[in-house]
Amino acid sequence: RELAMSLTQAGASRSNALRERELILAGLSHDLRTPLSRIRLALELGDAHTDEGRAAMAADIEEIDAIVRQFIDYVRSGREEAPKEIELAPLVQEVVQANGGNMKNWTIQITANPRLTVTPLALQRALANLVVNARRHAAPPYTATLVCPDPDHVAITITDEGTGIPLDLHRRIGEPFLTRESRTRTGSGLGLAIVSRIIRRHGGKLELMARQPRGTMARIILPLQPGSLKLDDV
Repeated sequence: RELAMSLTQAGASRSNALRERELILAGLSHDLRTPLSRIRLALELGDAHTDEGRAAMAADIEEIDAIVRQFIDYVRSGREEAPKEIELAPLVQEVVQANGGNMKNWTIQITANPRLTVTPLALQRALANLVVNARRHAAPPYTATLVCPDPDHVAITITDEGTGIPLDLHRRIGEPFLTRESRTRTGSGLGLAIVSRIIRRHGGKLELMARQPRGTMARIILPLQPGSLKLDDV
């Protein structure tokens, strides 16, 4: 019975991995098509000989690079990095300051500084995605908080005053390509999926909640106890 359950789980895991690979390849080809078409058209029209045309082509190349980098981030999710014990407060402070844009729009509230064993670059990547999402797709003022809501967990939250995400999409947070399906945003739709995947590897979870009267709160909850990092997470 145990062998049958193990084989069933292994088969399901393999099926999910194959489906995810197909989604990634399909999404990558879809997202690269538009900037590549613009570059091809610019070359055919001779725009490469003008300053404006070269600037537009350079912007398209940067977009392609960002798309490819985001897909790579989704696949890796910190697997290439060795776990390390760090203080969490400096990491949160540095990520918000580096990615938040105009810091006059931000309030940072830190009431705890636990030490966690994490993959630091991956955790920075996850938090940076939340900060950048708030700045690009919502509205100030923004707030970043770090608290220990109970003796066993630490919570990092990013709040904004934007229009928020439709309630029917909250339960699907973490699915790849959600943005494209919802047709309410531009981009690859992998930002929150990357965050969710990284946080799951750390034994935590990502929550997204509507705020009243407007805005969204994204919350990362991580366990404080050692040994939560799931190095073999798919």
